[in-house]
Amino acid sequence: MSFILIGFAQCNRRSEYIVRPAWMFEGWACEPQLNRLHESVEDYCASESKREWVFLKFTARASERAVASENNAHMEGSCRAMANDFIRQPDALQRMVYDMQGCCSATDCGLRTEAYDTIQQLTANSQRMVYNCCPLDIETGHCSADNEWRECRCLGVVHVPGGQDALQAALSEE
Repeated sequence: MSFILIGFAQCNRRSEYIVRPAWMFEGWACEPQLNRLHESVEDYCASESKREWVFLKFTARASERAVASENNAHMEGSCRAMANDFIRQPDALQRMVYDMQGCCSATDCGLRTEAYDTIQQLTANSQRMVYNCCPLDIETGHCSADNEWRECRCLGVVHVPGGQDALQAALSEE
């Protein structure tokens, strides 16, 4: 399991990254609780047996127009908007898995294309959201309040009815 520390605050993002970092989690967990952003998902989900939400990191980019403006607030808004557009796409979960595994297609990941079709069918009407984003240093791959928002690392969350067990069962039926 991997973690990246990021910050979240509506008014003073810069100091929030430094003073009170939040978490970025990958894996299966309980339903995200936005009122508990500064707590570890492992802590608030510890007593939950129902883990139907998959948390995966992905990268989004600000629009060329936002980058050309050189306005960091404009780039942030654009990067977050692109992330929200991405998570709403039917194949978002598959593409996040590709990103996580560093491959471009099901074949590159060592999986049959049908496996991703199954994932898409299972999550077609599922709730999904961007939990949070942070500005990404393109060279290091790390988030920092000092970075511009040309690219951002985001945490996508997708509800998978029945959780990991249901997903594995659906994939094994092929």
